Amino acid sequence: MEYENQDITLADMLREALQIERGGLPLARRRCCSFSRIVRLADAVAANPDWWRCNRLHFFVPELSHQQIADALELPRRTVTRNIAAVQIDEDVYKDLPEIPEKM
Repeated sequence: MEYENQDITLADMLREALQIERGGLPLARRRCCSFSRIVRLADAVAANPDWWRCNRLHFFVPELSHQQIADALELPRRTVTRNIAAVQIDEDVYKDLPEIPEKM
């Protein structure tokens, strides 16, 4: 699947990471799990752990309704719905960061 110039969602990243983990995705086909997207995901999780909890449960148990997720996580259903709707992970949010040195 080609992802250049497309919106990448959390589910896209998780599916690709799973394929990588299982050894079924050659380096040339990896598009979602770029360094900047991984950093963006980590920042999103740090800023809002409930966002990750909602999306993680929604990804791994997709048959659960938003209300069931809300009940399981003890969150308002509106929060769950809002978190699940906000899954785009931008690529270029860190384009202005300084170069990372080879040796740290």
